[in-house]
Amino acid sequence: MFKKRKLVSPFEIKGMGVHSGSEIKVKVEKGEREGIVFYNQRRKCKLSPELDYVKNFSSTFLIKGNCEIRTIEHFMSAVYILGFDSIRFSISGDEFPILDGSAKEIVESLLVHSEIMGEIDDFFLVEKDGIVRDKDSFIRYSPSDEFLVDYTIVYNHPSIGKMSFSVAISEETFINEISPARTFGFLKDAEYLKSKGYALGANFENTVVFDSEKLLNPPLRFENEMVRHKILDFIGDLSFLRKPVRGYFKVYKGGHSLHIKLVKELLNIS
Repeated sequence: MFKKRKLVSPFEIKGMGVHSGSEIKVKVEKGEREGIVFYNQRRKCKLSPELDYVKNFSSTFLIKGNCEIRTIEHFMSAVYILGFDSIRFSISGDEFPILDGSAKEIVESLLVHSEIMGEIDDFFLVEKDGIVRDKDSFIRYSPSDEFLVDYTIVYNHPSIGKMSFSVAISEETFINEISPARTFGFLKDAEYLKSKGYALGANFENTVVFDSEKLLNPPLRFENEMVRHKILDFIGDLSFLRKPVRGYFKVYKGGHSLHIKLVKELLNIS
C-alpha cells in the first residue's frame, strides 16, 4: 500500500554538498498548492521537478538558466514513495546535502513531521512491454499489479562484480531495504571527478569507498548495498512520473541518463 501524506510541521536538515564540499541547509515546509518546489536561496530562484530542466551528470540536476539544484534523487525518492505531492525545499546552495549518502535521514524526518491523509488510488500504469537502451545497458519494462524492480550492476572489481537485487517496492520495503543504502565510489575516480568540479565533498562518512581491491570503510549496511543504492537512485528518477508506478522493470547496468530516458518513453516524450 502507498499512502498520501502532508507535512504538518517544518523542519531543517543540514549536511555537506557532495559536489561543492560546502555545508548546505535545507528548510522543508508544506507547499502552498505549488506541488514540489525547490527554492535556491543563494540564487534567489525556484525550480520544479520538470523533465525539461533535467541534466544528468554523476547525479540528477535541475538547471534552468542561472537557476540550478543538484543531486535531487535521494530526496525525491523519499517524497515520491512516502506520498507527498506538495512540499517546498528552501536550499542554502546549489545542491541538496548528501547526508550519509542514503535517503535514511530524510525519510525519518519526513515521517516524523507528517501525517497520513489516506491511501493512494491513482497510479501510473505500465500498459505494454518495451525496452530502452544505451549501448549495452538497458531497461525492460512490462505491466504488473505491483512496482517490481530487478536491478543488475556490473563492475570490474573483486568486491562487486555482477550484483543483482529484485524487490517489490512498497512503503515498507523502501523504508527498510532501499532508503538506507548509501552511494558508493572508487578511489581511482576521485581525483578526476574533483578536477571537473564534482565530488569535492565526498568522504568516508558519506560514500562507500573502494580502492582497486577492497572496501576501505566497512561495514556495509547490506551485503549488496551497492545495487540497492542504484535502486534508490532509480526510484528518485522515476518520481518524474508524478504518480506511484505499477510495472515491472528489469534494469541492466542502469544510470541516471537511462532512467530519465525510460521516464520520457513511458510519458511518450521524444
